[in-house]
Amino acid sequence: MDDIEPPEFNVFVEWLYTQKLPADGKSWNTIANQSKSDLLGMLRLKLYVLADRLIVPSLHRLLNRAIVNVSRIYYVSPPPYENIIYAFQHLPPSDSILDYFIDIFYMGWDSDIHDRSGEDNFSDLPQDFLLRLLTKMGKERKRSKYRQQSLYKLDVCSYHAHASDEERASCPNKAYDAEGKMWMKRESEKEDAA
Repeated sequence: MDDIEPPEFNVFVEWLYTQKLPADGKSWNTIANQSKSDLLGMLRLKLYVLADRLIVPSLHRLLNRAIVNVSRIYYVSPPPYENIIYAFQHLPPSDSILDYFIDIFYMGWDSDIHDRSGEDNFSDLPQDFLLRLLTKMGKERKRSKYRQQSLYKLDVCSYHAHASDEERASCPNKAYDAEGKMWMKRESEKEDAA
């Protein structure tokens, strides 16, 4: 096992002696001998994977709760793409943390988060993650199908290939305001650039 890094190994050894996880972020970083607190999520995840690999169920359960229970205390934004990629590469498909990441991503991701994150590995998200996320979206929409249909109005004109701005302006399928509806439409290249 030459892929185990010192930070998670240090915390693992500490756990072997104490049978407890560090009490707070500062303790985690001190034991792991790392200075960046933004790496704490990845550190917990790597230690969770290590506990799974070494078949240490008590540590695995503790870390599972440490990862998941953060969302009970704080609003949890979606995990960094790097964490999702790591989890899907190193955990068995049935692991509950994978489902947790999908649900948190589904609940909290939006394009503003993506734009602010500065992460450039968005296109590296695993296919299994994306398929499971789409399945989640489909199930949630199915449960609220009537509400979804009554909430949106499709702007058909935005998907047409118009020859000119004049043709677009005179399109008979051009969307007009419908009170209480959210318009689902194709974003133009101009809107994407803005």
